[in-house]
Amino acid sequence: MRRILTSAVVVAWVVGGASTAFCEDLEELILDLRSRSENKRVEACRDLNRMGPPALPAAPHLARLVTSDRSDKVREVALDALWRIGPAAIGTAVELLNQKDPRGRSSGVQLLTWWEEKLTEDLLRPHVEGLVRALEHPECRSHCVGLLARKGGVEAIGPLLRLLGERDDETRTAAIQALAGPARQDLAAVCRCLETDARSRVRAGAAEALGRMGEAASEAIDALLAALDDPQQEVVLQAAKALGHIGEHPDRVVPRLLEGVASPVPAVREACLQAAAEY
Repeated sequence: MRRILTSAVVVAWVVGGASTAFCEDLEELILDLRSRSENKRVEACRDLNRMGPPALPAAPHLARLVTSDRSDKVREVALDALWRIGPAAIGTAVELLNQKDPRGRSSGVQLLTWWEEKLTEDLLRPHVEGLVRALEHPECRSHCVGLLARKGGVEAIGPLLRLLGERDDETRTAAIQALAGPARQDLAAVCRCLETDARSRVRAGAAEALGRMGEAASEAIDALLAALDDPQQEVVLQAAKALGHIGEHPDRVVPRLLEGVASPVPAVREACLQAAAEY
């Protein structure tokens, strides 16, 4: 009887809000997800799949099956049910990205791939920190970088800037790549980091992120010119490269770059020369 009721109460949810019958049915399905019977767990997942978005309260329970159920079939139908629930379950997907179990992380990536076009900045905003943490996992990086760069919003800037000091080069590079999008909304935050952070590795990363933005970072020219006087070579190097990528205000920038051509450090000389040539 419950299986027949399920379809009907979904209609009631969509038309007039969650009915008592729907809530009871959903609770029963969630209980079935814990059943010792594999067939019962599979059927519960399939019923939740048919419910679609209204089955959102079941998302954490489905995620548990995705990562820990012994049955390949159960894991498969649980992931399908999460997909059908849709982007509203982004919080569950982000939690999967940060699981210790590689299966959880790969499932989180799969969900992000399926939902990518429907994920909005508003949906992602509460989960920015989780997406940034997931940059530590190689299999999650490219998807998280893309999402943060396109839809991370200003909330992503602070967490990404903190990663610029990471010792792991791949995580740090991913953070720099991801910064290029949200930094357009708050260049001042990245410039402050370039000017004031005590760690040269972070200052260099901020300069590189500005350079990746190209002409969109033209308002950062003053901060980058000041960074040419930084005592650390890695900062000067990235500032010179960034100025070349931005390519704005040649009357102010080119003379300073030509001064850098006289640097005793070969890498700085070459970077300044190449950057000046961009103009």
